Amino acid sequence: MKVGWMALVAALALTVLARLPGWNLPLDRDEGEYATLAQQWIRGGGVPYRDFLEQKPPLAVFVDMAALEILGPGVGSLRTAGLAWMAASAAAVWLLVASLAGAGAGLVAALLFALASSLPAIQGLAFNTEQLTALPMALALFCLVGRERAPGEAGSWKGESPFRGGPDGGARRCGEDARWFLAGLCVGVAGLAKQPALLALAFLPLPGSRTPSQAARRGLAMGLGGLLPWLAVAGLFALWGPGALKGFVFCVFGYNFSYAGQGWTGAAGRALDASRRLAPLLGPLVLAALLGLGASRRPRGGWAGPLAAWLLSAAAGLGLSARFYPHYFLALAAPLACLASLWIAGGPWRGPGAAARLALLSALLAGWAWNSLPYWRAAGGGAKSRMMYGLDRFALAPGAAEAIRAADPRGGRLWIWGSEAELYFLSGLRPASRFLFDYPFTGESPAWPGGGAELLSGVEDARTGVAVLAAPLDPSSPLQAALAGALGRDFRPWTRSGGMLIAVRK
Repeated sequence: MKVGWMALVAALALTVLARLPGWNLPLDRDEGEYATLAQQWIRGGGVPYRDFLEQKPPLAVFVDMAALEILGPGVGSLRTAGLAWMAASAAAVWLLVASLAGAGAGLVAALLFALASSLPAIQGLAFNTEQLTALPMALALFCLVGRERAPGEAGSWKGESPFRGGPDGGARRCGEDARWFLAGLCVGVAGLAKQPALLALAFLPLPGSRTPSQAARRGLAMGLGGLLPWLAVAGLFALWGPGALKGFVFCVFGYNFSYAGQGWTGAAGRALDASRRLAPLLGPLVLAALLGLGASRRPRGGWAGPLAAWLLSAAAGLGLSARFYPHYFLALAAPLACLASLWIAGGPWRGPGAAARLALLSALLAGWAWNSLPYWRAAGGGAKSRMMYGLDRFALAPGAAEAIRAADPRGGRLWIWGSEAELYFLSGLRPASRFLFDYPFTGESPAWPGGGAELLSGVEDARTGVAVLAAPLDPSSPLQAALAGALGRDFRPWTRSGGMLIAVRK
């Protein structure tokens, strides 16, 4: 056990080290979205989903609320919370693999996870919802296949995995049901980070089920566990006030499914482009994971199937909206790392096998170093942001937020055309409408029913002191033409900052 604890400490240290370049990274627009919702909820400025549109479930908002309340109202608090969450995720990955194949394999898994989940090419130095899913998903797998021996303990398996054969009766069946329920509970929490994580509820019960009734029993226990966190959150919104629960259900399911379904046009091209860009970095990890899948069939316990099911559910979630944004690939980091570690650490380190393991591990480390080392040499967070996202907007947002505060010292409401929610958080001003991004009005997502009138009323509201054009208005769009007219009538230009026009009420 002493070796196991040392490996765990090493895993945590590696995670912190790999993510250090992201410590001073400015918020991106998604991070700004969650932070704004958390900030406004804490201040009583509005409840997410009812008062502010948000497509994702609330776990990211809850984490940001805890960070802001406990650590203070700044970006550093959010970065600290993200680092702590990723360290806990690495510990969960270590715990899962160490309980299957020993502390050494667990350390390799944590190392691979730390490297893959921090790759700048998939925006890993930021902290997004895909990274939030790793901790509860690793714990879900541990509930199912990782509790047969203590982490790092040598020797054979002490008990029966729920994926193995054997009679399904009596106390053993009750024990299995409890495991599936607990695993489902963890998957439900992962789904509160991002909805596609819930696909694991369908994938995980299939491996090792000898009969349809056994698969159904497992699926039922898992589904009941997965439902529990959602019922708790639904109860929270039901108690929060009229319309809060309805807004939560519509935004997270109704509107979000429409958004996801709209992305299939041009999906093949986006998938090929993403594969071409990321293959040099993720290809060796995928290959090692496939080899690990074969290696995991040898020991007792039958855990090849559930690990593969985790990977398949993550891959299905990645492609669900067919948009293939870089950060979507972060959901693959944990299952790939777990499977790859079983092959890299599981074989004899001599002969041709050792050479192959060393070659793949070297390719993984070289890819991470090539992608990540420039961020260690970068002069500041702004330079890192420009490299990672290929644009200036996030790096310049803090300066723009200062200009916004100077434009309206009385602290009125802020109206933004564009998708730069980080400006709301950084300026500390309350949004003038419930639309923190312009997607519902540009064709990138389905039109929000009655949203145009709401957006226009935000401009006309006398409490709105500052308006920001973070993107150009299209005069051929009736709504955007009306917005331009209202802005010209009620506001005057103040300054330009970060490529954005800042205007104040006349």
